[in-house]
Amino acid sequence: MKAFTELKNAQTVTLAYDGFNPHPPTLMYLKPYFLDVNKSYFRQLADGELTNDLRPRQEEGGNAA
Repeated sequence: MKAFTELKNAQTVTLAYDGFNPHPPTLMYLKPYFLDVNKSYFRQLADGELTNDLRPRQEEGGNAA
């Protein structure tokens, strides 16, 4: 139960089922759509790009909503 309550942003526990056999719970690392697809989750985590606020970043001088 502790693993479920202490997940960080962009993490999930997945219970996969292939149609015949259930697979054990697996920790998955998710990457938001707006982050660079050519850079791994772990590199982005180390570089501080995965923060508690996962909203897309506004460009400088962009229109404020």
